[in-house]
Parts: sequence; C-alpha cells; structure tokens
Amino acid sequence: MHIALENKTWVLITGASSGFGEEFARQYAEQGYALVLAARRLDRLQAIAEAIRQQHRVEVVVEQVDLSDVGAIVQLQERLRERGIAIDILINNAGHGLQGPFLDAPLDAALAMVRLDVASLTAVTHVFAQDMRTRGRGKILLVASLLAYQGVENFAVYSAAKAYVLRLGEALHRELKRDGITVTALCPGMSDTGFATAAQQKITPALKLLMMKPAPVVRAGIRALQAGRISVVPGWANKASVIFMWVTPRWLHQAVFSRVMNATPDRARIIAPPPLLALGCILLGFVARHFFPLRWFAPANTLPILVGVVMIAISIAVVVLARRTFIAQGTHSNPYRPTKALVMTGVFSVSRNPIYVAFLLFVLGFALLANSLWFVISACVLLLVLHFGVVKQEERYLREKFGDSYEQYCSRVRRWI
Repeated sequence: MHIALENKTWVLITGASSGFGEEFARQYAEQGYALVLAARRLDRLQAIAEAIRQQHRVEVVVEQVDLSDVGAIVQLQERLRERGIAIDILINNAGHGLQGPFLDAPLDAALAMVRLDVASLTAVTHVFAQDMRTRGRGKILLVASLLAYQGVENFAVYSAAKAYVLRLGEALHRELKRDGITVTALCPGMSDTGFATAAQQKITPALKLLMMKPAPVVRAGIRALQAGRISVVPGWANKASVIFMWVTPRWLHQAVFSRVMNATPDRARIIAPPPLLALGCILLGFVARHFFPLRWFAPANTLPILVGVVMIAISIAVVVLARRTFIAQGTHSNPYRPTKALVMTGVFSVSRNPIYVAFLLFVLGFALLANSLWFVISACVLLLVLHFGVVKQEERYLREKFGDSYEQYCSRVRRWI
C-alpha cells in the first residue's frame, strides 16, 4: 500500500472543512491529485472527503488536527510519513479573523488569532518544507489577504497577521527557490466563504459589490502557484485596490478602506464622502475629454474662463465659511457627521447643504476652465449621485435617529438641493 501511495502526487490542504479550503480540495481533485484534508471539524471533513471520492475517484485522507497546536502539526507530519505519504503541494489556508476595536476584544481572542494565523502557518510551512527540500521539489501556497497591504481600522490584529503571511511568502519565494520549492502568496479580497460570519464582520454595501465567489479566487491561486509567481491578487477590483494603495498617501487609502470595511450604523450610509464624489466627477471629465473632445465655446473667448475661476473661488469660500460655522457651534469641523443638536438648531442644514452646492459649482467651474461639455455632464452625474446616494440616505438616517426634527431638516435639504 505504501508503494501505491508514494506514486501519487499529494496535496495537503489545511483549513479544508469550509471556504477556500473546501474549494481547493474540489479543484485539485478535479485535476486528479490525491488529497490530505486537515482541520478540526471531523464530521465536515469526512462529508467533503466522501463527496470528492464519489465524484472524482481520487484518494482522500482525512486528518483531524488542531492546527493552533504546534505539537499537533509535528504529529501530523509523522503520521503521514508512517503511511508513506509525501506532500508535494501544501495549501496553507487555515486561519480566522475577528472584526472590532482592538481594546474591546478579549486578549485571548487576539492571541488565538495570532497562534493560528501566524505561529501555526509558520510551523506547517517549516515542517513540510523540510521534506520538500530533501526531495528537491515542492510547492507551497500561503493564503494571505488583501488587508496584508495595509492596516485597517477594526482589523488591527488580522491585517497585521496577514501582512506577516505576505512578507513571509515573498521572502521564502526567493529563499527556497534554490531548493526547488515554489512559494506563492494568495491575497484574496472579500469572498463569499462564510469567513465574514465567523469573524463577526458586518458586510457593508461596498463589500457586497467587491465580493467574489471562492471558485475564481482558488483558480487564480492554483494558476499562480503553477506559474511560480511570487504573489497574486485575484479579481480586477482587488487589483485596482492595490494600485490605489500604491499611488495614494497612506492617510487617504486608510480612510477609504476603513469606510469600505466597516459598517457605520451610527452614521448615514452614504455612497461615498461628497468630496470624493466631486473629485471622481472631475477625473471622469478629464478622461472623457481626452478621448472624446467636446468643446463648449470658441477657444478665443476668455470670458467663460474668468467665470469658471470665479465659480471655483466661490465654491472654496462657501466650504471654508460652512466649516467655520460648524466650528463656531463648538462641534466637530467635519460637515458630514450630523448630531441631534445641529439638526434641531438648523446649523446642520444651513452649513452642510451649501457645501454640496459648492461641489456642483466647483465641477461647473472646471467645465468652463477646460472648455469641455464633459464636465457639464459630470456635474449632472454629481447632482444625481448627491441626491440619491447622499441626501436620500441621510434623510433615511435622520428619520430613524432624530425623530421629530426630521421633517424640519428635510425641508431645508430640499430647498438647497
């Protein structure tokens, strides 16, 4: 029996009882690989193994292991060695996360995450890479996360742990290459694996738009490992997110991803901060103008340009004066965080709503400066987005939170926008 087992190509998948681990098992089984499935939930592992055996007719070995125990990992290697099973491909997938303020979570929960996501992953990689080096071949896939590229509010320990996984994979990619071992780091974004439920994570509307199915994520990981890549980020939206992190200051992309990753029940769930919406519309205008020029007036006419400069100056002045009004009331200078006192006194509507009008003036001012009808179109888009994606959401929020003062607030909003 040992001879038969030794002639197979074995894949060890940790955390194989659900999510990415289960999908890795199915996809490798489709390719005819023999599998070793390791996790704590024995009943779930046995059900998955039986389904794979019946569907794909491949050898599947089930190992119930508490991977947070380093001693159990060593014992797992010894049991496999006794059975004549040499692991050719290691999918280091086991891990879990937890969302919430760092100081509000029990210390034991944070340390348990570090043990599984960092210490256990390091131990599994070290133990099985030793055997691979002896044979002169092997492949290791370390499952990190998109959060490995930056620290995110309310994901402090998890994002730090995944940053360790990514950096470990990058270092080992070069270090073990001379021994015939390929090491690749997989950095998935939000995926429909049940991980968010286990991590007690609240799914924001932005995360729902970015969420991927497990199958394409796993497929991208397998292909990257076969190609010998150092790391891979599946999905165009996730790739764009990484590029955004590279080209923007840390304070900006941390603020954006904190908003994307964290639900905010105490604030209006607006589609995006209005300043970012205005900036996006201006960028949209520039891109469209580059590919399809649409002039608004004759190039020799300088009067519209002067009007555009005046409009931009007015818009900046309105924003500055509105923020001063907020500060004068002894409240936070951010005009997008309504409080009951501000709504009831009218300060919120008379200070915040002119800012939205200022954003429209700002975009229209660019339309005159750039002599392009595309900016007029962008201003119309901004108006619609502000109305349906911001004001309507704030009205719903204020109706739920501020009660009787809601109607008074809405009347002011409608007069402005």
